[in-house]
Amino acid sequence: MGNSRVKQRREPMCYGSLQWLKDYREQSGKVYEEYPFGVVFHPEEDLYAVLHESLDGSLDVWSYLVLGETAALVIDTGYGIGNYAALVRHLAGDRELTVVLTHHHADHSGGCFEFGSVYTHPFSEPYLRSMMRADAWKRNFDEEGNGIWLDCTKADLLPFREYEICCADSGTKWELGGITAELIWTPGHAVGASCILDSKGRLFSGDEIMAERISAPGNRRGQPYEEYARVVPLRDSIRLLDGRSGEFDRIYPGHHRMPLSADVIEPLLAVCEEVAAHPERYDRIGTNYVPGEKVLLKDIPGLGELEYKLDGIA
Repeated sequence: MGNSRVKQRREPMCYGSLQWLKDYREQSGKVYEEYPFGVVFHPEEDLYAVLHESLDGSLDVWSYLVLGETAALVIDTGYGIGNYAALVRHLAGDRELTVVLTHHHADHSGGCFEFGSVYTHPFSEPYLRSMMRADAWKRNFDEEGNGIWLDCTKADLLPFREYEICCADSGTKWELGGITAELIWTPGHAVGASCILDSKGRLFSGDEIMAERISAPGNRRGQPYEEYARVVPLRDSIRLLDGRSGEFDRIYPGHHRMPLSADVIEPLLAVCEEVAAHPERYDRIGTNYVPGEKVLLKDIPGLGELEYKLDGIA
């Protein structure tokens, strides 16, 4: 993208997404002094979308700020480089802030320590706690303190502090003043993965629904609640969302182009059903960002592909 700080990537983005993001950035993106590591968009009157550039060589990631009349909801916190909290406070004004995570992965939760407290599904809590340490970003910098993947230095990191993890079960709601937001537990991509549905007809889907590639990774055996990061839980989550599809008409994902139409739910569910029943009927073998790791890929018409492994079905 033009003026991008990304130096290199270990997880490639397809040309279509890169071009879409480049065009969108040039048309309506804005970089604020408070936070030079992300691009701010204003897709709806009461909604800001922030594209955080990749600190660790993987994908650029979206976070969102929903503005109610009296309170604001921060959905995901990006990588944790810079001062995202300062930007949020600038955009939200004097509204009370609540921070909620779609899931625990570092590209979505790295900035939690900037806010003091975050809400998340209980199954994310042990993962967040294991990541809550001052050296969490060490692997993304070289011996001189320069970013390996992103044009930054260790001096761009705020001083680390522990934060409070507030567990929120499925069905938890927040009243923002004219807007109600609800957490819906939707495991599959991650054990505590959740979508946020608001009363303006928007579903914030994290990595459960997005263009290009949706992953049901099949967590390593022995990890907490690892049985919920597989294809069958993802299928059940998409079934749940399909049953509530009359409550939203647009989807704001964690990566790539946005918003998506709610119409993508139907083909995604069909593919999840097929893979859960016949995982051997994949379209091709591919790789993911783990060096040398092979994954199976099944096309999702009009959306992208589902990534899975034979030992990560149920």
